[in-house]
Amino acid sequence: MLIALVAAYILFNIGFSFYISQKNKNAVDYVFAGSKLPFWVSSFAFFATWFGSEMIIGSASEFLNKGFKALVKDPFGASICIFLIGAVFSKHFYKMPYLSFASFFKSKYGSKVGFYASFCIILGYVGWLAALDIAFAVILKTLVNLPLEVGMIIGAIIFLLYVWWGGLLAISILDMSQTIIIILGLLAVAVPIISAAGGLGNIIQQTPPEFFNIMPEPDFMSIATFISALITVGIGSLPQQDLYQRVKACKTAKVAKYSGIFSAFIYIVISLIPAFIILGIKVSQPELISELTDGQMVLPKIVMHNGNVLVQFLFFGAILSAIMSTASVCILAPATVFAENFVRPALIYLGHKKKVRDIDRTNSIKQAAIAISLISIVVAFINGNIYHLATEAATITLVTLVVPFLFGIFAKKINSMAAQVAIFSGLSVWLGFIIFKVNFPCQLAGFLVSLLGYLLTDGIVYSFFSKSSRGQR
Repeated sequence: MLIALVAAYILFNIGFSFYISQKNKNAVDYVFAGSKLPFWVSSFAFFATWFGSEMIIGSASEFLNKGFKALVKDPFGASICIFLIGAVFSKHFYKMPYLSFASFFKSKYGSKVGFYASFCIILGYVGWLAALDIAFAVILKTLVNLPLEVGMIIGAIIFLLYVWWGGLLAISILDMSQTIIIILGLLAVAVPIISAAGGLGNIIQQTPPEFFNIMPEPDFMSIATFISALITVGIGSLPQQDLYQRVKACKTAKVAKYSGIFSAFIYIVISLIPAFIILGIKVSQPELISELTDGQMVLPKIVMHNGNVLVQFLFFGAILSAIMSTASVCILAPATVFAENFVRPALIYLGHKKKVRDIDRTNSIKQAAIAISLISIVVAFINGNIYHLATEAATITLVTLVVPFLFGIFAKKINSMAAQVAIFSGLSVWLGFIIFKVNFPCQLAGFLVSLLGYLLTDGIVYSFFSKSSRGQR
């Protein structure tokens, strides 16, 4: 019965996406939902985009071992990012005329930086999508004991079909119903478990106080680790295509601003529910947790052990809703960047200008989506940790694009050479710290060196040309 309900739910989503495909007349409709979404649809779309499997499954397993400190990246960092997009950056995004956010870097810094930015943006999404492939496979393994490898492939096919027809319009409309399912599903699991554990008061009393402590210890390394975790998603995800698309999909800039702010608060509140489910089980059924060797299977196994068919359907429906919402955007966003910043320029360069018409732009995005899906499967097979794949996806843009992005938005004068130095210096330091296992947060090191590289290069170039101009006089 449960399996039939879940299958019917997936087929409904794919069928609705096919129905909406008839309303997509051009690339703007496909990528930006026609830029006509109202406040409530936009708010739920912001929330559902990021509230994926890494929050319900991945973060829950990390929380089990590390307490609230495991939630610094997500949900706390993620909520900060969504809030900043709404409150600060939405007005800038909404004015941009580009289909791909990487085109912003090209227009500001030139074609080289635009090329590097496109590559970094796409690379980040591949890891995130791989995490969602694994999460979907975990659900299938729980329901029908299907091997994870087979589940990943099935998930990738479903995600691709989901986004292929409907684009962002279908995704956004379904996000409203999916957000309701997510909330109902989590509450259906949380209420009986928390009640069985004696209520929230008893759970808090039975849990060591340090488990709730999110702040770092008062030493240099702990503070650096905390800052690194907070900014990895908190500002590392700012220059991302999916958030740009969500802003551009809104009916007005004002709608984009307030839907971003509102969804940030929804995200932080709803994201804490899986954490308290875990705490409730630790208090009421500690033996159930001790029997599990894979932390990512904790919540699915708890639901299968404790819930009736309705609760199980609501929970797995919630996870599937979260996964499908996020995965669809994780395919559409990098596919748009690839098609617009790699395929389209190549066609123009080769003299095929007729093939860059609007209908061909949409088709090239769809074809790029196939390639992105295939690459994500390979990454998922290599690295099977949901939480690490999802959160590290933001690291790539943190150490490469955040600094050029911020200067491109706020600085009166910008420097292409400084942007290139920022990208490559941040990336090199980040990779170097990982390879040589340096005892310092590699994300923070990469970001700081990227910032320093930009500032130094900008200062040196400005000084050089200033002296040259004085010499000519």
